[in-house]
Order: sequence, then C-alpha cells, then structure tokens
Amino acid sequence: MRNFYLMNIRKLIREILSENYPAGAANDSSAPWLQKEPTYSNVTEPKTKEFSTIGLFPNELAILQDVNGQKYAFYFNTLDKSDFAPYAQREIIHTSKGEDGPEHDYSDDWSIDNHVIDGYVNDNASHMTRGVGMEAWQNGLDLDLIDDALKVELLNTFGKNQSIQSALA
Repeated sequence: MRNFYLMNIRKLIREILSENYPAGAANDSSAPWLQKEPTYSNVTEPKTKEFSTIGLFPNELAILQDVNGQKYAFYFNTLDKSDFAPYAQREIIHTSKGEDGPEHDYSDDWSIDNHVIDGYVNDNASHMTRGVGMEAWQNGLDLDLIDDALKVELLNTFGKNQSIQSALA
C-alpha cells in the first residue's frame, strides 16, 4: 500500500513540474494564461475616402484634409460620443442570444481618434453642411474650409495643441 501512495505522489509531482505553473495555479480562473483573447466589434467602413484627419484636439476639433490638399475644421464637441461608436473598434464584453442572432454589449473604454473621425466624416460627408472661413465657423457648419482668418482663430483657440499646430502649419 505504501508504494501505491508513493507512486501517486511521484506522478503528481511530475505533472506539476512539467506544467511550469506555480503550485495551485493551473486552475486559477484569474490566471493570465486562462484568459481568453478579447474580441472586437466590426468597424463601419465608408464607401468613399474624401477626408483624412491631420490634426486632433481631443473630443473637440479635428483638422481634415481632402484629396485636393484643402484643409477643413470639423468641430465635433456638440456631437454625442455614441454617434461615433460604429466607426470605433470596441471590445465585446458580453454576448447573448437575441431573436435575430447574437447581441453584444461593448466596452465604453474607447476614444474618438483619427480613425474614428475619418470613418464618421467620410461616411456622413454627403449630409454635412459646408462653408468657408470664419462665417461658416461662427454659423456652426459641419465642415469649414480653412482660410487665413479661420486659421488665425483656430491657432488662437487651439494652438497650444501640437497636433493642431502641425496641421495648420
């Protein structure tokens, strides 16, 4: 009987040593090696790519450039963050069965960056109001072609931001 226990103990020790896990860690649900890789939402891709973001003041202003090299101010502080959600890659934190297929809950830990702005603006450009210079800026139009007067105003207001400075240089 003594050999039986000794054999089982040796077998157990060999298994533990061959796994390279700390003692008791092989089945620890919080262990990093037992965590599954996160999955992410699909991003809505616009059909056309007329604009690209070249400067960003977080959560407020983007400087865009069109395919012809013209620069536009896009003030988005008045929009809700949820308007940008389809264009952001967001982590799926929970999935459940719905009537029409899986339903996902997404993480709120994401930000409006250059890629999100590009997706939003290019997907909605045909519906956005456009104007030129200070008058368009003061009237709250969506895309304002930057002339010299608007450039000065933007630099006075947002000029401490290196990204905006570089975009308007």
